[in-house]
Amino acid sequence: MSELGFVFDPVLYPHAHHDIEDLPVFVATIDSDELHSFHRFLGSFRLYFRQKKLVIYDLGLTAEELLLVRNCNI
Repeated sequence: MSELGFVFDPVLYPHAHHDIEDLPVFVATIDSDELHSFHRFLGSFRLYFRQKKLVIYDLGLTAEELLLVRNCNI
């Protein structure tokens, strides 16, 4: 089991203890085809989950598109 990454004392990165306000962490992906729908999603996310964390994975945005996403204060 250890070869698969299972350990007896798991630790959530980067802290061993998280407050309930930290969880859950939401994860989304974005590519060039989804840029416009992503902005709609982000608006809804901010409305309903204002205090939660959102991790975005870039699946091939151009430099200009990445700049647009970064300017959304994500």
